[in-house]
Amino acid sequence: VKAGELTRAEAGEMIAGLEARIAEHAKGGDRDGKPSKADLAERKAAFLEDLTAKVKAGELTRAEAGEMIAGLKARIAEHAK
Repeated sequence: VKAGELTRAEAGEMIAGLEARIAEHAKGGDRDGKPSKADLAERKAAFLEDLTAKVKAGELTRAEAGEMIAGLKARIAEHAK
């Protein structure tokens, strides 16, 4: 967004899509309401595939994709506390 290569709306759409996928997978979670390791691995793979495709299509830079991955990791770490 800062580099002008992605609009706030596009970034918002990507985040909303990720949140929707997370919510959908959470429905199939285990007994304590958390998604299974397989679900988490599937979501991670889908997220990374989507970012890779956007970088290849010129919609995101590698740096932007890296920032998105870092942000996601930070949110995951915060939820793990």
